[in-house]
Amino acid sequence: MAGNISVLNLLENFLQRKKFTEFDFVKFEITPYRSDKAFYMESCINRCTRWLIDDIKNNRSAGNVKNTIIRGYRQFNRNDYTQEERRLIGSYLDDLSNFLNADIGFMYYYFTLDLFNAIWLSIVYIFVAPRKLVMDRFINTCTKCGSQLSTYTFQKVPDDSEKLYSIIKCLICGEYNLIEIVSGLKEMRYIWYEIEEQYSKQDFTLEQVNQRLEQIKNFR
Repeated sequence: MAGNISVLNLLENFLQRKKFTEFDFVKFEITPYRSDKAFYMESCINRCTRWLIDDIKNNRSAGNVKNTIIRGYRQFNRNDYTQEERRLIGSYLDDLSNFLNADIGFMYYYFTLDLFNAIWLSIVYIFVAPRKLVMDRFINTCTKCGSQLSTYTFQKVPDDSEKLYSIIKCLICGEYNLIEIVSGLKEMRYIWYEIEEQYSKQDFTLEQVNQRLEQIKNFR
């Protein structure tokens, strides 16, 4: 019961959050910003969120929850959107799946990439997924190919853990990305990426690390 209340709080907060903003469009390199398209995308994501809230309130099974998220994807005709737009849509639906611990990796990859990559990545994931109990999972999205770059921890992350600016390389497309990774944990696993360089927030600003990221992109 307590778990359901926690998930409901996440979903209710997510429902109230402004989505598909101009900042989102810039972040995912979508131009120009179209308010009509953004409004439609947000309406579909919010509709899916309401469906999930109804699932949780009625104690529906994990299978039903998974089908609801897939139904959320099917509101969008993937041929009507660019890959960048599909990645943005997928990022919000992926948030919903993470709230509910629903494994919809195949649908995510099919929607944001294509059928071939969805099949290939789903098969490979079987061999790279962690076998231990995962205590925390952090998801980032590659800025180029849209792949989920996951960080698994096998111990609970303390609230006061330091996060490092981390320049990473996507193992799917080779793109360099900047994310934040918690430090000081003995057992961690990186899925679909490798760490290139890390910088302390106490010693480096975000602007400095972004400049270093651009140098790496241009000269490696």
